[in-house]
Parts: sequence; C-alpha cells; structure tokens
Amino acid sequence: MAVCAAFGLPEHTGPLTPIAGSAEETWRLDTAAGSFLVKRPAAQPRRLPDLAIAISVENRAAAAGVPVPRQLRPVTGRGPLADLGDGHGLVRAYEWLEGGPPADGDDVSAWLGTVLAILHRPEPDGDGGGGGDGGGGEAEPSQDWYGVQPLAAWLELVERGETGGHDWAPSLRKRLTLIGELTDRVVAAFAACGDPVLTHRDLLPRNVLMAGTTGPVLIDWDTAGPDCATLEAAHALFVFCEGPDGLPRRDRLSKGLAAYHENGGILRPSPFPLARRLGLRLALLAERARVALGIQQAPEAARAAAAARVARDADALPASSDRLLSLSPLFTSGH
Repeated sequence: MAVCAAFGLPEHTGPLTPIAGSAEETWRLDTAAGSFLVKRPAAQPRRLPDLAIAISVENRAAAAGVPVPRQLRPVTGRGPLADLGDGHGLVRAYEWLEGGPPADGDDVSAWLGTVLAILHRPEPDGDGGGGGDGGGGEAEPSQDWYGVQPLAAWLELVERGETGGHDWAPSLRKRLTLIGELTDRVVAAFAACGDPVLTHRDLLPRNVLMAGTTGPVLIDWDTAGPDCATLEAAHALFVFCEGPDGLPRRDRLSKGLAAYHENGGILRPSPFPLARRLGLRLALLAERARVALGIQQAPEAARAAAAARVARDADALPASSDRLLSLSPLFTSGH
C-alpha cells in the first residue's frame, strides 16, 4: 500500500477504512505497528500555502506544550505531507487515538483557557506566529472567517426562495434589516481587533478528543491561521461552557477565564466579544438557505432538513442575537 511505503510503516493488516462525518477525506489505517489516521487536506493545490501556515501553527503549539496527535513523517520530503503518486493530492498521517469529544460532564474549561493562552502568546519576533515546517506568515485575519457576506447576497437568497415558492422565504425576508445590522456589528468587532495571532481557529468540542488517560487532545489543525485572540477566546469559552439552556455555566466560565489570564492571556476591550459566535450563526443560516435552494450540493434528505431549519432559525434570530449581545460583558478581563 502506497501510504505505508510513504510513511515507512509495515504492511497494512486491513484496508483503508473511511471515517464518516469528516469534512475531509479521512481513513483509519491498521498495520502491524499500530493504527493511524490518514487524511487528505481539502482544496489542494489552491490551499497549499494556507496549509503550510496551518502546519507551522500546529508545530509551534506542540512545541509550546499544547497536546496534539503525534504526526508521522514521510520517508522522503520535507514536512509532514506525502505524495502517494495517485494524482489526488498530498496526505498526512497521525498516530490513531481512541476517544471522543467531551461529554456534558467533562469540564475542560481550565484546560481550554490554558491552551488558548499558549496559542495566543506572541512569537519573539512579534509576528504572531511562524516557524516549523512549511513556512509561516504574518497574522492577517480576514472577516470572511466570521461569516460576513453583503446584504445583496442575502437578498439574492430571499428572491430565489420566493421564486421557487419556498415556505421559508418570507421569514428570511422579514429578518433582512436585522441581518444587516448584526453583520455591521460583527464587522465592527472584527475591525476593532487589536490582537492578531496565528492560532487554531476552529476550537470546538468536536475538535477536542478525550483520549483516555492522556486527557484532552486538540485535533484538526488544517484550518489553523490568522484570527483575533480576544474574539477567538470569547467564542471558544462560550461554546465549551454553554449549558443546555444556551447560557454559559458560570463556574466553568470563571475557571476558563482564570486559566487564560493566569497563563498570560489578555482579553482586550471589544465592542462585541462574541462576534464570531454570531457570525457563525449567520453563516449557518445562509448555508442552510443555499442547501435548500440547491446552490450548495447535498443529498435530498439534507436539503429537506435545511429547508425546515431556515424559517426556524430566522424567526429565532432576534432573541438569539440579543442573548449574545447581553452576554458579551462576561467575556472581559474585568470579569
């Protein structure tokens, strides 16, 4: 098998087994030397420069003590990427870790605050990142990462929905003014960002693996890149501390904030610390509309499910956005 040869592994003991639910092509590989995860990062070769930055961020984080999966190195070449010669792009390989995301009873808030602080420490040269394999680069966050799109794009979705007779179109049209106002808030928070860093950028529970006795491990670094430290920290702490009522558990939030501050993290003043959380909700609403319209390809069942959610999410937007705005003062250094 080509992947075994590329990474200097003994012959496989079974086929490459696809892993369901991954956004990228990902497999489990079993060999006489153990099991490994093999993945092909998406959108090659266009994303290769971004991937080089992501690899650099991951290596820097690992060197600083962030728990990450052990990478395998190809027999030839520089860095962790291997060309299998199949014409489908480069692959990476990691040691396989058993486990799953944190359960509701797993309080990882202090761990998260520590990891965030490590990720947000400036490099000695002050560029916010770099070093490691494959290059680096200056931290230049983009508002695209915050789900920002012009109001004209929303209007096009509404008009296509109306033309197609979709039940959700009136609800979405009703919220266009609010969507424009909320987008302006997200853009303003992003523009006020004064702490650009190179970081993980996708700190969600699904990207934390509770790996037995080793504790939490941060996985899926392929989208690592430039972001705003304060906005990433507020978003991650909110998501990991969120309770079943949609509100942050105050005890967990306090522990997470304390760990962040104790390890050097600084939450800068922001007009809207939870801007990324709101931006992602707007982005998800737009994505569901695109799926429902068939603009974004998906199975028929997924299209039906998306259509059912658009009106519900649009109708809930005033209350959900007000909640995020009211909770933002919790995510300050003075809390």
